[in-house]
Amino acid sequence: MRHIGTLPDAGQAQTFVDYLVVRGVKSAAEKDADGWSIWVYDEDQVPLARTELEQFRQNPDDPQVAAAASQAAALRSNESQRAREQKSRVVDIRKRWQSPGSASLPLTMMLAVLCLGVSLLGDFGKQNHQIYDDLSFASRESWMTTPLEQLNTVKATFRDISQGEVWRLITPMFLHFSYTHLLFNTYSLIVLGGILEYRLGSWRTLQLVLLFSLLGNVAQAVMQGPNFGGFSGVIFGMFGYIWMKSRFDPEAGFYISPMNVVATLILFFACMTGRMGPIANWCHWGGLVTGIVCGYLPTMTAPRRRIM
Repeated sequence: MRHIGTLPDAGQAQTFVDYLVVRGVKSAAEKDADGWSIWVYDEDQVPLARTELEQFRQNPDDPQVAAAASQAAALRSNESQRAREQKSRVVDIRKRWQSPGSASLPLTMMLAVLCLGVSLLGDFGKQNHQIYDDLSFASRESWMTTPLEQLNTVKATFRDISQGEVWRLITPMFLHFSYTHLLFNTYSLIVLGGILEYRLGSWRTLQLVLLFSLLGNVAQAVMQGPNFGGFSGVIFGMFGYIWMKSRFDPEAGFYISPMNVVATLILFFACMTGRMGPIANWCHWGGLVTGIVCGYLPTMTAPRRRIM
């Protein structure tokens, strides 16, 4: 804020502040020992405000200035209305983390139940359980019958899928290999998936989930083979989408705090160190990059609405 001058009484100060509002200049008046000081918020608007202040001092009874009070009241009312509308559209990740509103999030809860059900029925993949074999990127039989020299080829990795078992492109997201793995991913799914479904609706959220899963799973399978599972690639996709929307399209109603962004990125790169056990990092990369692209690209052409 920049101090531009002083007026002798509260009435003149309020009238002048109202007049500046009509001119698009945000300002404030504060009482001090010499009268009422006028402060301007935007440094770029200081020259204009000083010019207007000099003219006001010379003719404080100018009809245009006197009419500013009613106009300023209308502008402030509109601004308050826009602020309320904006607030009603914002989904704060901190509040959603505590209260996901499961009753209004059928897709999110269904995905969480599927992760839980597959993991428990499949005994977390122990003893080569059939459910895990049916939902993995490649079946155990296909992998075991592949000649050793062909194990790391794309053809071997995609053999079952090329024969029509296309669900394997998506279903590894339901496979988890420990209670910790399952609980962390399910909790993150409820939080981030709840935000997406609340803002975008179930159908649009499902489309994003399938896209994040598809590209993350394909990236992991191509780079390191088909033996992987987990929802974390989709979770990082959700995070990337919400992050971009929060940063570049706040009117869409998404919000994620800088602290949560930093914490998530630290976790993302910590997973790559290898100290947290075997992790499908390429799945994380695929999901995160896809989420960032899907969240950011629409903001490049979206019209910007000025908020006073």
